Amino acid sequence: MNKASPGGPTVKPTLSLLWSSSSPSGSLSLVCLLDSYSPPGASVSWTLGDSVLKEGNEVEIQTSDEIYNEGHFSCSSVLRLSGAQRDQKDKVRCNVLHGKAAEKSSIGLSSNQC
Repeated sequence: MNKASPGGPTVKPTLSLLWSSSSPSGSLSLVCLLDSYSPPGASVSWTLGDSVLKEGNEVEIQTSDEIYNEGHFSCSSVLRLSGAQRDQKDKVRCNVLHGKAAEKSSIGLSSNQC
């Protein structure tokens, strides 16, 4: 397998954000998809307003390993919110750092058609 060269061009990830709710009082899941980027090494974080979300009682975060396909990489990160935070989905953003210059990309539901 011929993986993308570390010296090759940096291609920013294409970001998509999807969400679903299990019930009116259940958890809310948001999925941030990163697609068609190189080189590998994208880093994902989640924010609610100005606060960085961390694993805790009402927050669960799972980020997949990067997958290589046809010269590019992809991965996903799932955020699950419960309690009061689940009602603030419009303030949640998926933030991505990628590349040598650690370029930041970000997407939220307000900038995504769901």
